[in-house]
Parts: sequence; C-alpha cells; structure tokens
Amino acid sequence: MRRLESSIEQANMEWAHKEFGLVNTKVYNNPGFPDRILWVPGGRPTMLEYKRPGSGRFSPLQIRMLTQLTNLGYTVEAIDDAEYGRHIIQLAVDRAKKLEGL
Repeated sequence: MRRLESSIEQANMEWAHKEFGLVNTKVYNNPGFPDRILWVPGGRPTMLEYKRPGSGRFSPLQIRMLTQLTNLGYTVEAIDDAEYGRHIIQLAVDRAKKLEGL
C-alpha cells in the first residue's frame, strides 16, 4: 500500500520529536516554500518538501524557491518515503553536532 505524503510527513515529524526533541514548523499559505522547516539546535534549519511516493512533482514555483534556498546555503530535501525522511533528519542532527564539535 502506498502512503500519502501527509502520513509520511507526520511519521517523520513524530519520530524527530521523539528521538531528538526537534521542533519543526509546518509552512502554510506560502506557495512554493517547502512543507516543513526542521529546527536543529546548533545548526542551520533543514527544509523538507514532502511528495507523494513515486509520483510527486514539483511546480515551477517550487523549483524556483528550492533553488533559491539551496543557493543561499540551506539544506533542502524532497522526501517521498518515511525511511528516507528519517535518514535525512538523522543527517541534519549529525551535521549540527559536527558544527558544535560535540
């Protein structure tokens, strides 16, 4: 059974909070902006765009926004699988720890 992007997003955000106590922001009413901003202590926020597994497409506005954010140095990831999402969140935490020298 294929999961909807919202169920993948919810599972990832619950896992991030449970495992790391991370705070995230759901982005509403801002066309083109990624779905979530993951606030990682000591690091830069990671932007997460959730897509329907195997069939999610980016709009031209999303492509422009994601390119701008990447060019500004932000990490922006497209996620269509809960396991991959957990991997990306773990990488964000690891990067922040490395920056803090922990």
